[in-house]
Amino acid sequence: HRVNIRLHTLILTYDRGSVDVRPITAIRGGSASQGAEAGRRRHLNLSAANTYSMRIAIFGAGSLGSLLGALLDRNHDVVLVGRDPHVSAVRDGGLRVIGVDSIEATPAATTDGTGLDVDLAVVTVKACDTDVAARDLATGDVGAAVSLQNGLGNEDRLAAGLRCPVVAGTTTHGAMLSEPGVVAWTGR
Repeated sequence: HRVNIRLHTLILTYDRGSVDVRPITAIRGGSASQGAEAGRRRHLNLSAANTYSMRIAIFGAGSLGSLLGALLDRNHDVVLVGRDPHVSAVRDGGLRVIGVDSIEATPAATTDGTGLDVDLAVVTVKACDTDVAARDLATGDVGAAVSLQNGLGNEDRLAAGLRCPVVAGTTTHGAMLSEPGVVAWTGR
């Protein structure tokens, strides 16, 4: 498997399933378990400032998911999918990141992860919630999914339930949920 993921620039390369998510287009193909199949191109929004905007769902908006959502919300259309009271706090007052850097973000936030239409789903739920994430994401239109979860086999469980490319990723970012609507960024 060849995987190259950079969440800040949103480059996702995956060889076996012929996935290539770039800032300009995302190519949809088969999931990791289905192999390559013919796909369609998803054209992303290119602003006058030469920045590229993707529709991104962070499925599992706890501490790490919320941190990644805040970082990605700077240049992309982000929706956090998580639990109350955190989701309500983000929806009502935005998301505040403290620690390594301070960020004020205003991503969309919901407790309902069904019917999403996104270019990329970043899955950060606990391993025991992977099947629920796959089931909910399968009700929408997802271009590609990245699992940033602890444990082994989560990407296979996601791929079994989704009709999009799925890859596993890693991150060195550390985060803690300080209170609803506030995430402490503890390390890069």
